[in-house]
Amino acid sequence: MEFDGSAFEVEFSHQDGTTYAMETIPATMLMLLHYELVESVGARSR
Repeated sequence: MEFDGSAFEVEFSHQDGTTYAMETIPATMLMLLHYELVESVGARSR
């Protein structure tokens, strides 16, 4: 949820969808995160 661009409601949840917390956070306190799957070193040597 966005509050006119000044704050956002953020849900913190487990991968299975269980919500742990919901917080309203000012836009100035947010950081853009990128998630990409990375192949592990052990998987390459198989």
